[in-house]
Amino acid sequence: MRKTKNKNPYLLTWSAHKFENFERHPWWSIIVFILLVILLAYSLFTNNFLLSIITILTGILIYLFEKKDPEEYHFAICQTGIIAHDRFYEFIDIKHFWIFYEPGPAGRKEISLRTTNRLTPYIHIPIGKANPNKIRKNLTKYLPEQPHKESILDFLENIV
Repeated sequence: MRKTKNKNPYLLTWSAHKFENFERHPWWSIIVFILLVILLAYSLFTNNFLLSIITILTGILIYLFEKKDPEEYHFAICQTGIIAHDRFYEFIDIKHFWIFYEPGPAGRKEISLRTTNRLTPYIHIPIGKANPNKIRKNLTKYLPEQPHKESILDFLENIV
């Protein structure tokens, strides 16, 4: 009897939502609406029609994103890189990684990859319900682990 080798090229796979959809307090919508109305009134008062259009479009986009359900993406770690939905990131293009893991419904659960690309130096991959220790164990085989600081954009993204 011949032994068959495991032909699965993936060391670890998981699924996660593109973004976490959590319940916001009703005051959040009211405050955003009031701010948009004030900005719209100001733009009309100063005859700045471009700002009026941008304010209206911003309100529409906020409404659409609030009603949208997050898509589920599939991720994998293989021997040559990381597959994130429809993109492949080779380990040779990644300097190091860090895992942000703060449990809880509004906690941050993602892998931060520091790449060699100057336009997109950081790539964030959601962990979802996957075990961060298994992800760390597999990534440390190929990449060094180094703490990443949270940028201002990351902070604002988590608030909004």
